[in-house]
Amino acid sequence: METFIAWANEKRTSSEGQRVEHVSFPSFVKNFTLSDQSSALADYADVLTSSELSAKRRKILQGAHNIFMKSRLPDFWTSWKQQLALDKVQRELDTSSATTAKKTALLAQEACLRESAKSFGNLKQENTSTSTVSIENDTVVYEQDEEQSYQSDSNATTIEPCIALSLSSRTRPFHPLISYVFKKAQDQHAVLLSSIPSDLSGVLREMYSVALKELSKPGSVVDKKDVLVLLSGIINTVAPSGRRFSISKRISQGSRLRPLDSSSADYRDIKDLLEDLLKNLYPAITDTNSMNRGKPRLLSLKRRVWTLLSEADEETARYTILQIVSQVLLWIELGQFVSPTSEHVYVSSWCTLFNILLLDTSLRAIPGELVSKASTQARQKAESEYGPTSSAACGRKVDMSIRIRFDDNWRHEVAIFEFKATTATQAMCEKQQRKSVRLNAALLYDLEAKGLDITKSYPIIAEGQALGLDFYALRRYDEILGAGRSTTKGISLPSHVDQLKAFFESETLFILLSFKEHLREYAFEVTDVLANSAPTPFGYVHDSDDEEDEVNAPTPDPSSRPSTPPSTKRRPGSFVLFSPSKKNKLGTRAEDVSESWDDGDDDYGNT
Repeated sequence: METFIAWANEKRTSSEGQRVEHVSFPSFVKNFTLSDQSSALADYADVLTSSELSAKRRKILQGAHNIFMKSRLPDFWTSWKQQLALDKVQRELDTSSATTAKKTALLAQEACLRESAKSFGNLKQENTSTSTVSIENDTVVYEQDEEQSYQSDSNATTIEPCIALSLSSRTRPFHPLISYVFKKAQDQHAVLLSSIPSDLSGVLREMYSVALKELSKPGSVVDKKDVLVLLSGIINTVAPSGRRFSISKRISQGSRLRPLDSSSADYRDIKDLLEDLLKNLYPAITDTNSMNRGKPRLLSLKRRVWTLLSEADEETARYTILQIVSQVLLWIELGQFVSPTSEHVYVSSWCTLFNILLLDTSLRAIPGELVSKASTQARQKAESEYGPTSSAACGRKVDMSIRIRFDDNWRHEVAIFEFKATTATQAMCEKQQRKSVRLNAALLYDLEAKGLDITKSYPIIAEGQALGLDFYALRRYDEILGAGRSTTKGISLPSHVDQLKAFFESETLFILLSFKEHLREYAFEVTDVLANSAPTPFGYVHDSDDEEDEVNAPTPDPSSRPSTPPSTKRRPGSFVLFSPSKKNKLGTRAEDVSESWDDGDDDYGNT
């Protein structure tokens, strides 16, 4: 017990010199490698009740622990048992590493010799009969692996190059195709190999095959957005082209937004509230079926909303719904959405609504065509590997950035939402969604590198056109990311008083509440990971028994303290590909810039 208390009383500070809280049940379990849940809970309870801790600190820690026990204990303990099992297996593997390495080397040598013989036979056949085909001045070479073609006879039979080849195919499965795309974007001669790496299997092989087929067709490679999505390791079932894969059904089923429980008190309360509002919209009509023939009374409804707001508890779903309805009524009264309306009007309006919805969370929606840091880093990562395609390594401006409060700032992006105006065509909206899924993939890859398990913790992303909104989820499925629609149909806000009846009778407000709860849970997990990857002031300034000591506000929720171990799994190379804008493209002449914009949506260089 003394050891536990000594650990709890350790003085820890951030890089800025502020005191940080390190005590939580997950950190306690991991620090002492505890394997029995019951005894771990009992020991931690002793720590929380110890007189060695100040009364104020005990109160804060107990509050955090209560929240953890209510919602996160089962998932954490399951994950922790898996981690212990993996550690045990790793230790056993380490003890026999010499034997394992020898067997691996022999198997790799045997496989490499077979591939070398196959390549030699193909090369010999090429010397007597040309087996290349010209496609738009590119050479497509059949039955030959790109990396093997550069192997000399002297090292083709050694073990080391064979192992390197095998690792390259596993960790960078789309390397030959990405290399081809970058060379084409750089206006270099490029060879497109028609063979698929032999060690690719399952969905990766399917993705490689489809991307190869599309790249073989005429047209600019950077305009083939579906290919860029695939080579970024994403199957996008939101687009029709993403529904052809064997895993597509699993992605669609795993993307659904969890609806509110229709038997819950909150659901029934909101249902009754909407019926009340509808009656006050048509105060002279008692028969719902006759309301379509009546005249809606906006002032009557506004007065009722204000009255209910003054009576509502600010921490309830009822209060949130009333706030949203009040804002919608104001927009209608002001004629906010009377045509013609620019994209900016819709972005700012949706941003206001999201911030009302997320008011009691650690998330905020920030509009304003801000440059996405994740897209900048993704582009720099890809160009450091394959060479530059633009004169300036900038990220893409986004319509709306969803950010989380951490370390007393809003710097960390957790999702990106994109919007179009009413005049946008279907093709423009589809192109936008392909950009959005890659931008959000860049964010997810970054969070995964910090330790977030994106098979379980993932965002629901909003995609809008005017007052309509669709939702899709983006998460990991084995070796790839999958994007799928989260709702059967989209939602819409009313632009006129005559549309309010349909608005109150729809599922729009229930879907928004479900969306909020999903993002709230996602924010908890992200904060957990950020706290684990960088020390953060939390909970208290110093450990004193003075009850008047000032306590810092939690950031953002007590249950979100360090508990997620960094990911140790190796994933296939997670390059997210963005095409260069014509403005910044290498070799572009200054006089050509004014004629080079493609749709005006590619500021700062990435599509």
